[in-house]
Amino acid sequence: MLLALDYPSSVLVPLQISLTATNVPGNVASSNIPSNSSMTADQPANFPSKDANLMSWVTSKISSLKWAFKLNGTKLKTLTSLAAETIYFSLFSSLPQNEASDQYAKVTFVIFRSKKFKSQSVADPTDLFLRRHRSASLLPPVFTYEELESSTNKFDPERKIGDGGFGSVYLGQLHDNRMVAVKYLHKNNQSGNALSSKFFCNEILILSSINHPNLVKLHGYCSDPRGLLLVYDYVPNGTLADHLHCRPKPSLTWPVRLEIALQTALAIEYLHFSVVPPIVHRDVTTSNIFVEKDMRIKVGDFGLSRLLAFPENSSLKSEFVWTGPQGTPGYLDPDYHRSFRLTEKSDVYSFGVVLLELISGLKAVDQRREKREMALADLVVSKIQMGLLLQVVDPALVLDGQPMDGVEAVAELAFRCVAADKDDRPDAREIVGELKRIKNRTRVLRLSYSNGSNGEVAKDDNIGMFDVTWG
Repeated sequence: MLLALDYPSSVLVPLQISLTATNVPGNVASSNIPSNSSMTADQPANFPSKDANLMSWVTSKISSLKWAFKLNGTKLKTLTSLAAETIYFSLFSSLPQNEASDQYAKVTFVIFRSKKFKSQSVADPTDLFLRRHRSASLLPPVFTYEELESSTNKFDPERKIGDGGFGSVYLGQLHDNRMVAVKYLHKNNQSGNALSSKFFCNEILILSSINHPNLVKLHGYCSDPRGLLLVYDYVPNGTLADHLHCRPKPSLTWPVRLEIALQTALAIEYLHFSVVPPIVHRDVTTSNIFVEKDMRIKVGDFGLSRLLAFPENSSLKSEFVWTGPQGTPGYLDPDYHRSFRLTEKSDVYSFGVVLLELISGLKAVDQRREKREMALADLVVSKIQMGLLLQVVDPALVLDGQPMDGVEAVAELAFRCVAADKDDRPDAREIVGELKRIKNRTRVLRLSYSNGSNGEVAKDDNIGMFDVTWG
């Protein structure tokens, strides 16, 4: 509960005074005062401008309205005949001695502030977030709505390059000729606006705190009454889902698939082990893995991501708590249905499904398959348990005539990643180490296989393409 006194600063004698009580979520103290209730005194007689008299006036008004306060369910003494400067002391008296200082910001208190009087209004949560973090120099550059509207030719449908649950993505060209992806978040109704606002703030918070070559970079944002917009790297070669499931795109060779798996794992390892506090992506899918022209990848779409820990006094704890289902069907950790929590091991499960897609070329969920095989994880795990892995390996890999040792090793790793018990899954660091070993072993086998076939090393444009990795 926050009590705020507003009065004009332009005169010594206030002509209008408003005392407003506002409920503040998370406070230790509670009250029977209706949210945002207020009372006003117009032209109070003989009202001097001394603070002491202002406090007396506030106290008398509180008394006349019979506002009552509670702390942890215990009713406190009504604030009758108390000097306003002693109000917070009376609240502290109910707290253990060693907690008083820590609870200062969490109990009922009175604030006096001098400014031009204006009616109370509820601040927009997006604006509050941006003001808080802009002051700490944590945010990327700000674009105007007009800049982004111009860059996308007024959000021309011909410029649309993607659609998602939270918004549409347009190809934009900035004034410096940079090509960018501009995400325009949907604002269809009050509920949709709240979700878009949370997605917008979450994406800014996460992407402003990370820097890795396999993660999409946020170049800026725009918060405007006409819409919330985010500006990202433009990754011109589509998504991994496009390359795996949208034929007639050329089929990815096994070395390319293996390198994509490793780079994705490196991005997840960075989020889990190099960022403080760690970040859970929550939506690792082939649709959120973007492919560069040279087939390097960037993981994006952090709107559902979550910082795993906040400072104890941080308002972000409540600011970025998501409710409702998380993630994408087919990739969602089955443990979520029991605990309603997504952890680092949930990202590992989702990554395991991505590995299964790389091996099989099949979609994570396909309603055309039998019910018990509709989810790819169920289908492949069943085949592996029966020793029938080859039945679900992408035919393009078999026709390519490549050694299957690397495929089998990755399938075994994927099998561990999608284990029903999260404690049986490896962490991202273990996954990176295993994929590096598989990659090195596969390269040796491939060279040996090529030499055994025709007496010389295979000439393959993909070999050597990915010599640089980040680990």
